[in-house]
Amino acid sequence: RTMTTGELIFQSLARSKTARDRAQTFHEATGLSLRMVARCDTGERVSLHTAENPFCCLVAKTLGDSRPCLAVQAQLQRRLNQKPSPHCVRCFAGLRELAMPVMVGGEHVATLFAGQVLVNNQHDRPAFAPVARALRRLGVKQDLRPFAQAYSQTPVVTSRQFRALTQLLAWFADDLTRYAQSTMLSQHADEPLA
Repeated sequence: RTMTTGELIFQSLARSKTARDRAQTFHEATGLSLRMVARCDTGERVSLHTAENPFCCLVAKTLGDSRPCLAVQAQLQRRLNQKPSPHCVRCFAGLRELAMPVMVGGEHVATLFAGQVLVNNQHDRPAFAPVARALRRLGVKQDLRPFAQAYSQTPVVTSRQFRALTQLLAWFADDLTRYAQSTMLSQHADEPLA
């Protein structure tokens, strides 16, 4: 099968030093992970790798198929497919996940995922009891203390900080768009005009 232009652009972005540098900068500035994935929806959970929220890792590991995580990310993908703009959703535990499209030539070629944070203007962590009840409803039968411990490690940001995270992610997406466009132009610079 021949790759589409969007898939080729994504492959170029995924291999680029620009994308790696921006993801590292985002992590250093915010403490949060960032993951770029191709536009297509694989139906699998998007892991944010090594700096992923410990609570999210534990839920995914325990439930195996990551039903609640996959539902959140599927909702983000549906929203992106309907309107390619920044979207945020909240999971059953109150954590927010953010998705930002990378648009090149009007085509949605990649998605940046970040977040897994709690948003509270007093920097207080919500009580774990409602989360514990939700975990039981999801079928978790084991001791919930490891979940409570992992949940307590979840970053808490204010609404203002979350808006700033969103803006930083938008700048990153714009940067990747400019990089992809300049790469495409330089690759086709020697071709004659039609």
